[in-house]
Amino acid sequence: MVEYNTVDITLDDDTIVQLRLSTKALIKYHKEHGIEGAPIVASVMGAIDDVEAKAALLEAAMRWPGHHNDTKAIPTGADLMDHMLYAGYCYDQINGVIVQLAQHAGLVSKTEAERLESAALASGTKWVDRLEKLLLGQNPTDSESQQTDGAENPT
Repeated sequence: MVEYNTVDITLDDDTIVQLRLSTKALIKYHKEHGIEGAPIVASVMGAIDDVEAKAALLEAAMRWPGHHNDTKAIPTGADLMDHMLYAGYCYDQINGVIVQLAQHAGLVSKTEAERLESAALASGTKWVDRLEKLLLGQNPTDSESQQTDGAENPT
């Protein structure tokens, strides 16, 4: 029996869903959800901030050749995300699964995966900061993007 390098998700009923991105699934996902000219890893990481892409990526990862996942009980990536939420997974943990899938697919190294998880967390924090400002009636513009290097504008 062949053992695969998978990302295992335990759901609230103790069901284990094994996720793996095959090369064929990566190519198909990139064609359908990627940015033209961008590398596949950018398409995969783009799923962090795009619910539809995240659901599609999880679905692709559920249906790898040789899987034993119950795709009748959990037929789509959106259903898997719902089950993950029911089981107590939060935003950061689901994004961590995306990063782990990229690592297990050989798209990034372990060190790069750790950096990407940190960056994804920081990105989420910035988004929450902007949303908080908007809800408080303040200007939600990201102040970091307006910072300059101190040089005067010559015009």
